[in-house]
Amino acid sequence: MLNGISERFLHFIWQYSLFDKQALFINEGGKLEVISPGLYHHDSGPDFRHAKIKIDNTLWVGNIELHLRSSDWQRHNHQNDKVYSSVILHVVLLHDMEVQDVHGNNIPVLELRNKIPEKVLERWQILNAGMFSIPCAEIGRADVLTMNNWMDRLIVERLESRSGQINDMLKSCRFDWEQAFHVFLFRAMGMGVNALPFELLARIISIKFIKQYNQSSFQLEALLFGSSGLLPKDTLDPYPQALLKEYQFLSRKHKIQGIEPHLWRFLRMRPVNFPTVRIAQVAGIYSESLMSLDNLSEIESIKTLIKVLKGKTSEYWNTHYHFQEETAFKKKELGIASARGLLINAIIPILFEYARHRSNQRLRERCLDWLYELRQEDNAVIRQWIHFGVQPSSAAQSQALIQLRRDYCDQRRCLECTIGHRLLKDALR
Repeated sequence: MLNGISERFLHFIWQYSLFDKQALFINEGGKLEVISPGLYHHDSGPDFRHAKIKIDNTLWVGNIELHLRSSDWQRHNHQNDKVYSSVILHVVLLHDMEVQDVHGNNIPVLELRNKIPEKVLERWQILNAGMFSIPCAEIGRADVLTMNNWMDRLIVERLESRSGQINDMLKSCRFDWEQAFHVFLFRAMGMGVNALPFELLARIISIKFIKQYNQSSFQLEALLFGSSGLLPKDTLDPYPQALLKEYQFLSRKHKIQGIEPHLWRFLRMRPVNFPTVRIAQVAGIYSESLMSLDNLSEIESIKTLIKVLKGKTSEYWNTHYHFQEETAFKKKELGIASARGLLINAIIPILFEYARHRSNQRLRERCLDWLYELRQEDNAVIRQWIHFGVQPSSAAQSQALIQLRRDYCDQRRCLECTIGHRLLKDALR
């Protein structure tokens, strides 16, 4: 009976009364009636506080402690802890010994071994088995209202979960929000595989340099490409020659030292995602509009945000994916899908955290509204949810599903998941 059952699961069973409440008796034979299971307590001390029970005709009000076995009471040394002298009932899965409080009084015990319905146990075993990447996939799913309410909570949780990463970035930027945003944006442009060299580039060509030279896309490109190490040193191509000459002047002027070119990754990437193209796009975005948090905070429309991200690259990149090798004409401005990715993974999360620091509730709400307006993402996690019949209708819902998979499904936190709750409770219907 104990196999596969955790103490947390026992807490869940007690908290939501998912046991047969008919004909309950304590270990000493008295008839038990549970009036209120109490309030679940996560910190040290008894598990449930302010519970109400009746033993025979006597009303008891106090705390309740739960264990898998009665003997766990002594194993945890509760018999010597005055904190547990207020316990009025010891709820266990298996009663294997009598226990006493610090005064030597016997604690009434309720054994739940034969009181948990088989359907609840079966569902818990499926959730806990670890056979599926989404544990409840073989059980079913909760009703639409439950799912939507849970995803509304998860999207906020998803944004707030990024706060640690954002605040670490802020600390590394000496609490300069604009520089932290600048680095965060560059990392996102790296699309994972080139996130590190893009971050290094953003720290070398800081927001201070961007503000100083954003009126000239040529100078921005010279600074960014020169510092990236991707500018060819020996070339007959006039444009990179001009960039190199400008960079040599600016690097001497500002004492700039670039990064090593070997850090960049081109292999197995689509040409439109080459770091050379991404750097050209960044230069185009910054030369069209200064990407500052304060400026972005004033934008009301998601369409305007996307337009800001679609800055034009210089003419050279319409016929190039990297230096020297000319290709057919194709504009290299940031595509809609890439712009949405930047908004979802960089701009909206940092604006959401910036709004929290500035106590700007309106901006926080606008960030959520933007996510509900943006189209849902298409990635391996979302495709798996769709396979199981869960179809997100917006970026907010796809982000919520990513949060659900990463922080609940993968961690087997089914008892803390609203869907897990619902599926376990529905087993009693």
